Amino acid sequence: MSGKQPRVKGNLKPTSSSRAADLLQGDTSAINAFKANPALAFSQLSRTIPANSSNSSSNRTAKQQVPSEGTHGSPSGSGASTPVGGPGFDQIDAHLAAQLKRLGKNDSKTKMRALSEIQEYVEANSWEGNGGLQTMLLAWPPLFKRHIFDSDRRVRAAVAGVHASLVVKCGKRLAAHLKALIGPWVAAFFDLHREAARSARQAFDTVFPESKRSEVYAYCMAELVEYATDCIMNQTPESLSDPRFADAEEMRTKHEHVVGAAFGTLALVVDEVPADKLRERSADFDSLFSDSQHLSKFVGSASPFVRRSVYRLIRTVMLKNPSLAQNSYKSLARSLLSSCFADNDPNAHGDMWDAVLLLTKSYPQAWTELVADGKASSSSRDGRKKSPVDGLFEFLRSRCRLAPTISYPSILALLANLPASVLDRPSFQPEFHKALWLGVTGQPDDSSGTSLVPTAVETDGGFSRSSYRESVALVSAINECFSFLWMRKLKESSDPETCSAVGKEVAKETDRLWHFYLQYPQFAQEMAVPIVKLYKKIEELARKYEPAMLERVWAQASWFALKRISGDSIYPIVYLAAQVAHLDPKAHKDLSDNANKLLVAFCQLAIQSKDVQTVQSLIHVLAQLAPEVVFQDQFAPKLEARLKSAGSIEDSVALVLSRAQHIASSGTVVEAVKAIDAFILETVGSAVADDDRADIFHTVAALLSALPNSRVAKNPRWVGSARLNALSDMLTRYRPVIPDGPEIDIGSNKSGSSAPPLDFMRMSCQALLMYFAGTDIVSDAAVDGVFGWMEQVFTLVYHTQWMHSEEKDGNGKLGKWIDAAQEVLTSWTVLARDLEAGPRFVRYWLRRSGSQASSALGLLFDFAVTSTSKEAATSLDKLHAQAQQAWAATEAQLERLHLGHELSVALSESITGSVDDLGSPKDPVHLARLASSVYTRVCPQDNTKALRLLVASWLLDASKWYAALKTDAAVQSATGSDTSVYLAATTNACGSGLRQAVEDYASAGHAKSFHTLTHWMASSPAVARVGSVQAENSERLKWYDAFGLSRFARRAVFSVEFLQLQAGGGLATLSGVDAQLLGELVLNLTLAYVLLRESLLLAASYGGTPELSSGGEGDDEMEKAQQVLGDMGPSI
Repeated sequence: MSGKQPRVKGNLKPTSSSRAADLLQGDTSAINAFKANPALAFSQLSRTIPANSSNSSSNRTAKQQVPSEGTHGSPSGSGASTPVGGPGFDQIDAHLAAQLKRLGKNDSKTKMRALSEIQEYVEANSWEGNGGLQTMLLAWPPLFKRHIFDSDRRVRAAVAGVHASLVVKCGKRLAAHLKALIGPWVAAFFDLHREAARSARQAFDTVFPESKRSEVYAYCMAELVEYATDCIMNQTPESLSDPRFADAEEMRTKHEHVVGAAFGTLALVVDEVPADKLRERSADFDSLFSDSQHLSKFVGSASPFVRRSVYRLIRTVMLKNPSLAQNSYKSLARSLLSSCFADNDPNAHGDMWDAVLLLTKSYPQAWTELVADGKASSSSRDGRKKSPVDGLFEFLRSRCRLAPTISYPSILALLANLPASVLDRPSFQPEFHKALWLGVTGQPDDSSGTSLVPTAVETDGGFSRSSYRESVALVSAINECFSFLWMRKLKESSDPETCSAVGKEVAKETDRLWHFYLQYPQFAQEMAVPIVKLYKKIEELARKYEPAMLERVWAQASWFALKRISGDSIYPIVYLAAQVAHLDPKAHKDLSDNANKLLVAFCQLAIQSKDVQTVQSLIHVLAQLAPEVVFQDQFAPKLEARLKSAGSIEDSVALVLSRAQHIASSGTVVEAVKAIDAFILETVGSAVADDDRADIFHTVAALLSALPNSRVAKNPRWVGSARLNALSDMLTRYRPVIPDGPEIDIGSNKSGSSAPPLDFMRMSCQALLMYFAGTDIVSDAAVDGVFGWMEQVFTLVYHTQWMHSEEKDGNGKLGKWIDAAQEVLTSWTVLARDLEAGPRFVRYWLRRSGSQASSALGLLFDFAVTSTSKEAATSLDKLHAQAQQAWAATEAQLERLHLGHELSVALSESITGSVDDLGSPKDPVHLARLASSVYTRVCPQDNTKALRLLVASWLLDASKWYAALKTDAAVQSATGSDTSVYLAATTNACGSGLRQAVEDYASAGHAKSFHTLTHWMASSPAVARVGSVQAENSERLKWYDAFGLSRFARRAVFSVEFLQLQAGGGLATLSGVDAQLLGELVLNLTLAYVLLRESLLLAASYGGTPELSSGGEGDDEMEKAQQVLGDMGPSI
């Protein structure tokens, strides 16, 4: 279908030709431009009407009730005319012209595509090119003015980006068009969309250096003021948007956006333009400020952006050039004060108070005039006019519109600037007090103040952080405002009647303040600061006007404090009294003396009270906050006795530490340490019987637990002076005696102290934590003794686990030692994990010498990597989990310290000692598994040298193999009575499996023989096992282990089991020893052992015990044995 579309009925929009003629209004140069290039029609229709047109205003007829497309978004009367024509104007790029025309569409997507094309065009062209940028700059001002405040923020950001690129390309050539662009350009600085505002600001900063910007604002001052005032005073939602394409909400939002940016533009002009220059436009500001009805609409706008913009304009005017409002201050004050106190947006309250305070400071008479004539723009519900004071009181009653932390600090500044005629009104102060307290408590004023209930918001975990800030702000505001009003009243009249009235008012308000203060015990420290300042003000008033005022007020406060001191109120009451007592006695003698009297009364109450809980809490708080009163000779012994009678260990410890801190602050740290040492001595001396030592350990442990966090321990001189000799003596003298040997009843302690090992270990752990953290609290000898005791506990419980299954009932004789071992492991874990003590602790244990220390480290590793035996009771199982935690903490600490090699060596020594120890409860198979764990878990796998050392220590140490074999031979030579039993048991134990290994070795070589031997070892754990039935128990323990194995047998079983566990694990490669050589070594040693037994058996048939070198019928066997023994040296 071609041709023009029929006009829709009711469409009053004129045809394109009539609109063009009406808009051009005789501009022949523009008509010529249209003839040259019709594509520019839209650009020219969008431009501003020339200011000098003879009939520009008369030709705008009333028929344009619906805004034409070309005028939408272009505030009337803003900016200068846009020049038309110019060189090369008819050669504009057709593509650019088409995109400029597409900007006239109402669809945001179309606009965005057009702006993207325009942006690319600007970036791709230069001013010196085909003239496209020159002609675009001619058409750009009206387009920019219209679209920079588009309803779509994406469009605004894109327009700002195009504008930035264009003005940067134009450079100095922008000067001719600057005044046409400056208004919307600067207004765009205040766009709510950050990207659009940033682009506009950066473009301005790029084009104009910082030294020239103030000159630019001054040069364009008239255009900026005209543009902004026009947007504020003349533009409406309908004039800025087309009602045909935008709904009411969209039009309202755009209007608020434009108006807020206009107020921001005026504030910027006032801030940047010199005052003398700005007076040239004072008429515009008078016109704006004097229209209170119009301005009040914006102060009470529903848009926070508009309200904050108005507040900032008033603030800037009052700061920079208050004379701009000298003719209209009353109207301005009416507009502001009639609506600002109804603002419910906390984010705007800061700007609001700036505007109110600065306006009040510059023109305080405005309050007087508005109050006097009662002309405010808002009315109360009953129809009566309200003054600004009424609005202020309503604001306070509403808890400052739920934003007290912002508003309360500003109230005093407002009172200080209000005129006397307002403050002296009879109803002002009572109404002010009532409104302030009503906003805080939500209750009307009452005389007693006992009904105060805070309205702060509570959360599940207590009072919220906002309630804390609000409470502190409130107390500060009350103290500052009330003291200001009291001081002002007494300055005006100090006659006895006035002083008496003020004194009663002071007593009433302080009583209410005490009630409110106790509602927030958790904020006591913060809230006490402004209250102490209030008492200092009261003291100042008393000195100047009425001396009895302070005594009366403090007497009432003391009565109230003594009446209410209990439970949660103890700390805030004592804290406030202590803060007052600690004031400078020279400057505040009266206050300090009265507060000290109150603290003395608290001490007397603590001594006499029958409420044990109150006594404990009160003494603890007094010792912490007022030690100079508590530790007087008349109170200290009585308070200590009171705590002992109450049986409170923690409070007794707290009292001791507070006393030590008091001594350290007034004397020396050495004296404080002596006081703590004396307490330990006194505690030890109070034990009448051994059964009391549990209480002693518990008390000293509580002391040591609280000591690191005490103030005396944080003294810089504490570390070098903290030796507690009484504690070292306790750790040495009162260690529980550990049973020695398996025959002793491990449930009894007849040979030594019966002190419970669990309590001793807990006390020792606290001492060790401080010792390894760097505090020289106990002697080195005491620490060594505690570690030796811990190692013995390890050994006792471990040996009992393996050897005394009949004793393994956790509730029986071993129970307390199992608990002690668990406490040892717990203490080990705590020490190893501690950031300060951990490194020194693990280094100390690795450096400890002696078999006991090495064995304890091995036992811990054993506990961690293996669970308890099948025969062990359930009570021992809990040690395994605790040992795992202790070992994990130790490994982590050693890894941080790079001490893995040292740990592997220590564990290797422990395992090697157990292999050669016939008294060890560990069988060689178990030890081989431990060795395998050390090899795979502890020793660094990239450390070949360390691995070689481990293997050499366990398998290749010739001296240990020779010693074991010769010991076995010597045993059989020296104990003829046992030879037959020993040899019979050995022969039975070896069986056909071992003999087959010997035959395989003779026929097929070592490989098959080693395979047969290891298979036999795994299937027959009774290798060379001695039957202990026919041997005496003492002899069995002397020459064989608990499993009937000799030293050589233990080594042989250990070696074969270890090699079997490490088969295929790369052991031979890492150790540097050939796997064949290792297998041959173990096989040869085992065969030598068997041949030795066979030679002894042969000798026994002759009734004697021959030497290894003797002859006889067994010469062949002996020669074979000697040959094998001789071959061991080269193999190793």
